[in-house]
Amino acid sequence: MILTKCGTLPDKMFENYLDRLVGRFFKILVMKEDKNNTLNTYIHSFQSELIGSKNLINLLNNDARFMTLVNILQFFLDNEYSDKECKREVMKCIDISKQLKSFYFPKDGDSDG
Repeated sequence: MILTKCGTLPDKMFENYLDRLVGRFFKILVMKEDKNNTLNTYIHSFQSELIGSKNLINLLNNDARFMTLVNILQFFLDNEYSDKECKREVMKCIDISKQLKSFYFPKDGDSDG
């Protein structure tokens, strides 16, 4: 069980949430490449969700990797950036999301946990 400010969540729910982050970050890259005019709205909403997650899930309060995800989204909101920069930062976020899952839910053979 994962301890939150409101009680506990099943481990699987948190694990599924970490899996879902990969697709959410990948969507940023697709929207940027498509020149979607709602990209900043999507990023802002996603960042709000991550900040809420950090405040809700006690495990994430001191995890610098999670803060990196929020910071990269802020970079996207505050700066102009190329498709190449977007791809680099999105891939970094996807890698961090996978690291978080591996750290909090190590499987046999994982060395991160």
